Amino acid sequence: MVAKSTVNLKEIEICYNPNNPVAKEFYCSFGFQEVGLDDDGEDMLALIKL
Repeated sequence: MVAKSTVNLKEIEICYNPNNPVAKEFYCSFGFQEVGLDDDGEDMLALIKL
């Protein structure tokens, strides 16, 4: 996996459809926290600090 081999990786940001409760639960189970909608207001951004 590229993320594991990236030096000084401090955080990962992902996005998903905010109307998808399965995706929200899945990402939250790994520790991602929602930070708000993207610039287009279509996708939820979520962040995890490593």
